[in-house]
Amino acid sequence: MLHFHQFTCLLFAGIFGTALCCQIPQWERISQHAVPPQPALSAAAIAGQTATAAVTAQSQSVTSAVSATAAPAVETTAPAQTTTLTTTAPIPHTELVCTAEMVQAAACESSAEIPSEPTVTETVPAATEPAAAALELQPIEAQTLLGAQETWFKAYMDYRTITDTASRQYQLQQSAWTDDQGLRRLGEDYLVAMGTGWLNEGCGERFQVTLDSGAQFTVTVGDVKADCHTDSTRRYRACGSGANVLEFIVDTPMLSAEAQQAGTVSVYAELAGNIAEIARIPESN
Repeated sequence: MLHFHQFTCLLFAGIFGTALCCQIPQWERISQHAVPPQPALSAAAIAGQTATAAVTAQSQSVTSAVSATAAPAVETTAPAQTTTLTTTAPIPHTELVCTAEMVQAAACESSAEIPSEPTVTETVPAATEPAAAALELQPIEAQTLLGAQETWFKAYMDYRTITDTASRQYQLQQSAWTDDQGLRRLGEDYLVAMGTGWLNEGCGERFQVTLDSGAQFTVTVGDVKADCHTDSTRRYRACGSGANVLEFIVDTPMLSAEAQQAGTVSVYAELAGNIAEIARIPESN
């Protein structure tokens, strides 16, 4: 019985060994397909990988060095720009060293942060003739003349007939101007010639004239009539229509054709009518 059992064990051991030997080549083929063999690296490839690793390490070192160097520059430049922008007082002349980028950045920030001052438009009122009520007038008693005579005729003389360069008359003409009707003016006053009976001093005196139409205007004496050319009161020159009290100084070619033909500036509506009153304007006005 014992021999039979030993024989059976040997038989099963032989069968198992045979089967195992048959399976080993099949497992080797499966392993070759599952894990492909890795080719052996050549010496050149190994050297290339080593060089690449060295270059990468060197690049990282250079980048770190540049970052470490640039950081302080940014930290020191920023306070300088902040100080320049927040300072409003005049900066004394000093030697400054800065880069173009710093200047451009400061200019941009300055224009963005500093508001422009508002533009103030100052309106200058146009010169106007003083109102009659504001003038300190000194009425001249001439009711006998002005009430008894026709004084609507107002003759004229050309300013070019004043030729004495040393005279007061000539000097006044240098400051005068001609309006669009050909009448000479000094400021807003008409320039006229008057007899000495109206005057205290002579050329340069001012008067306010009131017409019977209610119109008023101011005149400056730009010439004085000779006494031999006026009446005994030295206030007017007799003419066919009555009395010529005011003789306007004009630029004759610029007068209207109607005024030149009539020989009087009374053809202009604002000057038409008899003289109702003449009042002296003191120099203080």
